[in-house]
Amino acid sequence: MQVEVLEPNFNKFKDELVKVNTIDEIIDLHNSFLDKCLNECLLTNQKIYGLINHINLRSHFFSRVIVRFFSSSSKTEEDGEANVDYFLREDQHIINQYKLNEDLDENNTHLVDAIARRKQRILLESANIEKAIVENNYYRMVDRFEKYFDSYLKDLLLNLSE
Repeated sequence: MQVEVLEPNFNKFKDELVKVNTIDEIIDLHNSFLDKCLNECLLTNQKIYGLINHINLRSHFFSRVIVRFFSSSSKTEEDGEANVDYFLREDQHIINQYKLNEDLDENNTHLVDAIARRKQRILLESANIEKAIVENNYYRMVDRFEKYFDSYLKDLLLNLSE
């Protein structure tokens, strides 16, 4: 909006501002600039503005629901932190242990054990997320959101074409 509407109109406004002689011309030019920006930003038609607002609210709501859904299904049971953070810490721990123990542990059994534990936790977390998707009616929620979003978008396009 800023690049496509406001900035070009402001540049035209500045160019024409040099040509004016009276304060009344400045006021008229400014009002013309504001009206043009409001029209091109689709802010003068209340129905279009309301539809755009509904689409934004629905999208924001959906993003919050998705974030909450996946963050609640990816909590570790031990410390309550997200598994992603846990796995990053565990990766770093594995690397550090490998560096410390590479002289002591010729077969790298410590490293193999840590990798096996990490793989097991990833499989468990994947199963938990899949289970949560099925149990929490995830697909139904996404379908419902898509239906409402598409209806608002269709209404917006119809109103824009009028």
